Amino acid sequence: MKKHREYYQRFAACLRMLRKQRGWSQEQTAKALGIDRTTYADYERCCIMPSLYLIRSIARLYGVTTDMLLENEGVDESERLYRLMLLKGK
Repeated sequence: MKKHREYYQRFAACLRMLRKQRGWSQEQTAKALGIDRTTYADYERCCIMPSLYLIRSIARLYGVTTDMLLENEGVDESERLYRLMLLKGK
């Protein structure tokens, strides 16, 4: 169970990072996804996980792949940040 919790925490941190990189509020992000702000906040706080359909929508919104959002196993934070920057051409 601990492994799942760590996975969810990394996913939540990734969502926060992507949102903050764009300078968006949780309200703006939730509106773009067609969900309530409190629901999106719960994703970032690691309280609940979005559906697979919504994960796809989140990836499209941020311009990353679903693999990038979900590929947490064995990838440290700096490597994930580096890969995100490469995808964004920074």
